Amino acid sequence: VTYFNSGKYSFTSSTSTGCDSVIILELEIAPIHHRIDTVVVCEEYLWGVNGKSYTTSGLYHVDYNNQFGCDSNFTLFLTVHNRNFEKQIVKSCQSFKWFVTGLNYQTSGIYEAKFINKYGCDSTILLDLTIYPEYFLEEQVRVCDGYFWPVNGRKYTQSGIYKSHNATKEGCDSIYILNLSVDKSFIIYDTIQAIES
Repeated sequence: VTYFNSGKYSFTSSTSTGCDSVIILELEIAPIHHRIDTVVVCEEYLWGVNGKSYTTSGLYHVDYNNQFGCDSNFTLFLTVHNRNFEKQIVKSCQSFKWFVTGLNYQTSGIYEAKFINKYGCDSTILLDLTIYPEYFLEEQVRVCDGYFWPVNGRKYTQSGIYKSHNATKEGCDSIYILNLSVDKSFIIYDTIQAIES
């Protein structure tokens, strides 16, 4: 008979001379330990059972003898999620609104935003931002007859306000305004009549 539980068991039999005999079994069944750990972590997990660090998802086992000398084991079902790190390089004219923070930046620099990704892990986004200027220049000019504007290579003979839209080498708008006053030249003819005396 195979016994699976601790207890006191007796067996009665007869000897060859016909006398009853009793055999008593006092049985203690020592337990076998099985432990299963299911763990979800970010980046790395230190398993206290064997003192090892794991950075990869997987199934890990440790076999050992418990205090009763019985074979036992630990099993680790490990899922490791990574943190996100992203770097965005942006070049913009005048200013840039970063959707990550919702802020408007007008100065070149490196900006950092921290967030929790979909796995609950701390993550970081870096913004490497270069801001190029846009130019606005207004000239007031007063001339006689006409004016050659070097900004756009045109000659103007009428007073007025003229605009020129240009792009810098970085592709940013530059606006030049010419506020021009043109005075017409005039000639005075003086007729002198000589009278002989």
